[in-house]
Amino acid sequence: MTYKTVMFDLDGTLADTSPGYIRAFQRLLVAHEQTPLDDDSIRETISDGARTTIRQAWSHDLSDDEVDAIRLSFLDLYAALPDIGSEPFKGMVALLQNLRAQGCKTAVITNKTRRLAPQVLASCGLTPWVDLLVCPEDVDSVKPHPAGIAFALSALDSTPHQTLYVGDHAKDIQTAHNAGVASVAVGYGFIPADEDPSTWGATFHAHTPADLKELIERLIVTEPL
Repeated sequence: MTYKTVMFDLDGTLADTSPGYIRAFQRLLVAHEQTPLDDDSIRETISDGARTTIRQAWSHDLSDDEVDAIRLSFLDLYAALPDIGSEPFKGMVALLQNLRAQGCKTAVITNKTRRLAPQVLASCGLTPWVDLLVCPEDVDSVKPHPAGIAFALSALDSTPHQTLYVGDHAKDIQTAHNAGVASVAVGYGFIPADEDPSTWGATFHAHTPADLKELIERLIVTEPL
């Protein structure tokens, strides 16, 4: 099977967004008089979303409304950073450029809000090489619901059987399964030490960014523009 459309998760898959996320979250903890966490503890929760990070970091149980309010404060701090603190993983810009050169369509499907995701893409130099960005504001339900991939398939006039979705979290692989598209589980990113991506049920696996680049370039249809 060869593929004509490749979709990616953002945080931990295309880009290392941990520096900015961690800086903003440590400031959040100080502002709310919570005990600062070590950076690695925060990093490992990034792909789970800010709500998970908040619940794990707080010294007491929080209601859903409290978590949502604290999350908004976090987003304010994150968006206000003079430097969003993101960089592409090695080889990702070249991979996207090659996909474009080979006539493939690309999309980013992320649970990161539209307030932040475009800034991350721009700071990483990825914007020119991504055909479509799908954020939570664009769909009724977020990953692992397949709405984001379905939205992208329609917008790009792509078919599920010729589409790959790449992610660094079990929910990314579940999203791809729910949407009926093939998946790639990457072994880098923000994966806790006690998790094994090989158990997520992905179609393909890539341990490093270099492995991912080699895998995808082997799987895509070669149709130079």
